[in-house]
Amino acid sequence: MGLILKSLVKGVSALVLVGMLALNFAPATENEMRVLGPEPPRMMLVQTRLATAAMKIAPDRAVALTAQMTGIPEAQVRLILDDITGQTAVAEVGPAAAPPSRRTEAGGALFVRTE
Repeated sequence: MGLILKSLVKGVSALVLVGMLALNFAPATENEMRVLGPEPPRMMLVQTRLATAAMKIAPDRAVALTAQMTGIPEAQVRLILDDITGQTAVAEVGPAAAPPSRRTEAGGALFVRTE
């Protein structure tokens, strides 16, 4: 029984490893190049793919958790995630606000600051 359990754990670990490698090293798709530019940085690709997966699997939960962690209103978080994933959304945000400023720190992490 222990051998079967160890084999299952190793098999799942191998599948997760292959999935993460595919996520990190797959070339940019047309949609990603349209959103991020012709030669997007690798970290931006990974962040875009993670945001796309979160918005496809559980968009409401992803928006709620991101808003809770960052303190940004949910409507604005939804617009930001839709912008990152390359989708367009019609949301009731209220009066038009200036788009958030973006900056990329060392290591490629995208920081969004609202003003």
